[in-house]
Formats: sequence, C-alpha cells, structure tokens
Amino acid sequence: DQQQQQQQPAPASALAAWTEHWEQRWYPVLPVQYASRDRPNAVSVLGKRLALWYTGGTRPGGPAATAAPWAAVEDACPHRLAPLSTGRVSAEDGTLMCRFHGWRFRGEDGACVAVPNAVTPGAASLLCSAGNTLTCARAFPTREYAGLIWVWPETGADAAARAACVALPDIGAGVAPGQGQPGLDGVAEEAVGEMRQMRWDLQVDQVSFESLVENALDPSHAPWLHEGSIFSSSSPVPMSHFRVATPPTAKDGFVLRHSGYEAKNANM
Repeated sequence: DQQQQQQQPAPASALAAWTEHWEQRWYPVLPVQYASRDRPNAVSVLGKRLALWYTGGTRPGGPAATAAPWAAVEDACPHRLAPLSTGRVSAEDGTLMCRFHGWRFRGEDGACVAVPNAVTPGAASLLCSAGNTLTCARAFPTREYAGLIWVWPETGADAAARAACVALPDIGAGVAPGQGQPGLDGVAEEAVGEMRQMRWDLQVDQVSFESLVENALDPSHAPWLHEGSIFSSSSPVPMSHFRVATPPTAKDGFVLRHSGYEAKNANM
C-alpha cells in the first residue's frame, strides 16, 4: 500500500502550488552576449528543456506584433519530438524550422506556420490553422532586460497575461520594467542604455544545486578562491555578523545579511 501511495500522481493542489510558487515568475536563462542570433540556443529552466532564438525584433504574422526580440518553445517538435534547438532560424520572418521535416513555428505563440511535406494545400492549411494544439509548439513568455534573457516557465493560454503583470527584479540601473517613466517596457528612457550595456559572466559548474547554494552562503572564500579577479587575499576581514534576516519561504526565499569579508565591503 505504501508503494502504491508513492506512485500516485501529485494532487491538484500540490501541482497548483508548484506552478504558483516556481513557474509563475521570471528566470534569467542566458546573458545576451552569450546567445547566438543566427541559430537556436538550447537552454533549460526548472528541468524544462527549451529552444531559445532571436526573432529579429517585431514579429509579423502573429495575433499581435510584439517588439520582444527573443522567443522560447519546448525543445521538442510536436510532430516527432525532434529537438528544435538543432533547427534553423528564418532570416525572413524569424520563425524556427525543425531540422527533421521542415515544419516552421512562430515565436510568440508557437503556432505552426508551414508544413512543407503536406500532401495537399488543404492539408497544410488544416495543420497550420489557428488554435490547432496538435501542431503547436509549447511557447513560453520571454523578455530581454539588463543584459539578460528571461523566461517565464509557464505555458498555456493565460501564461502571457500573468507574466505581463509581474515585474522583473530591480537590477542594473535600479529601475525594473513597469516602474519609472514610460520608456522601453516601462523603464525610464535614461536607464535603458545603461541596462542594455550590462555584461555578465556565464559559468557552468558540474556540481549539484545544493553545493552551489552552500558555496554562495560562504562568501568569505572569495578573497582566496577568486583572487586576481575583483578580490584580493591581501585585505580579508573577519565576518563578525552573519544571519538570515527574513524567514525562508518557498515563494520568496530569504535574505542573508553579513558584515563583509574584505576591506572594501566591510560593514556592508
């Protein structure tokens, strides 16, 4: 009986809680300078494998034109589940072509727009008809902000609307989308240039998530392990204060405060 209980699917309430707490938020998946613009990029978030590609800005042909330059879909063609990240990006309309049979998909909603090997024009029209979920790639909302490409890892009819109501984290120039004077995505115009010029380093560590978290909670290693970057072992200071300042929650995480570990950030 215990084994059967372990194999039971998660209750709807647990799945809803997972979606609300983890999927319904923005995640950075790739720095802009690391992303290829002439081919799709394979990325993952929350265990979901995605194909991310540059559409060239405003995408024509969709339900509504959008200035979001990046698109993301599940990395599996709905035809034969071939990885779409191995496909090609059309320079003409920014659609993504599957390498297996040439099906092409629109970025903003994942709709299939071309089936080259359809037996008749009528069959092609049916396969590419609006709302055909059998031939539609699962699309995810995307944003470009502060030098990063962000993905909202929820799909479905209401995902885009929910994503539009959630501001991205306040980083970069100190003004997040949806704040300040109307500009690019609601960002103050004078802040746009600074945010777009932000550069990030990307490092893929072959260690577990738990090890990465533990490492981040031990900042006093920085002057030694990262000496020669922006840190120096010539000026370490003892960390006299180190505490979790807010109660940890699944939804909001927690805030860690400490007194600094190097002369330049002492008593931070």
